[in-house]
Amino acid sequence: MIKARAAATQAIAKKQRESAKEKLKELERQAEFKRIWKAKEEVERVKMEAELELEKQRSMSDKAQKTRQIEAEAIRLEVEAEILENEAHDPDTLQQRLKDFEHEETVPVSPKEEITKEVKPVHLPENSITSDGAHMSTSTPKQGI
Repeated sequence: MIKARAAATQAIAKKQRESAKEKLKELERQAEFKRIWKAKEEVERVKMEAELELEKQRSMSDKAQKTRQIEAEAIRLEVEAEILENEAHDPDTLQQRLKDFEHEETVPVSPKEEITKEVKPVHLPENSITSDGAHMSTSTPKQGI
């Protein structure tokens, strides 16, 4: 009977070892599963952070590109203004403008020149009224106004 008890105890011990091995394997699988799960979560977190950073970079890039376009337009306008200013002060350009005006039939008159022009007398028709209201008769022939 001692042998039977010893054999039974050994069988129980063997089952307990196998059970413990199975539990250990299960715990290892769970631990591996948790590591994998955490690793996947970490990968997802890093991926989301990278996407956010990329979106920030794109936004900054778009803003930088718009800023560069605005700066380029400002430089273009400054250069254009400088060219126009240089042309305005350039004697050759002024000479060319004067030559261009020589070829035109009418030359524009400045307001100062208009003031200093000689005033031509106006021929009044007969029986005109003077400033004091009296009728005036002239001996000059009638001309159209």
